[in-house]
Amino acid sequence: MDHETDPTALLERRLTLVGNVSAVNAEALKVNQRICGLQMDIQRLELMPGQAEPGDAGSLQAAEAALAGAETALADCERRIAELESEIEALDRRLAASG
Repeated sequence: MDHETDPTALLERRLTLVGNVSAVNAEALKVNQRICGLQMDIQRLELMPGQAEPGDAGSLQAAEAALAGAETALADCERRIAELESEIEALDRRLAASG
């Protein structure tokens, strides 16, 4: 049996992919926490525009730009997770076919 059809090799590859999904999910959770924090900052800045603190990195615009970047990062995580899950599904089909 070659490496492409060997059930042990396929299972090892699957285990690696599942670990990768877990790692990207953890990254997505961190990004999501950042998004929530930025949303709170934006609300605070909108509700109290005259009370921005000196360390607020300036402004509502800066918070909104950071939020857009974080949302892009989250979308990237979601895309990577979908790709990994698709690869796992294909691997599962190969495992089922191998016996």
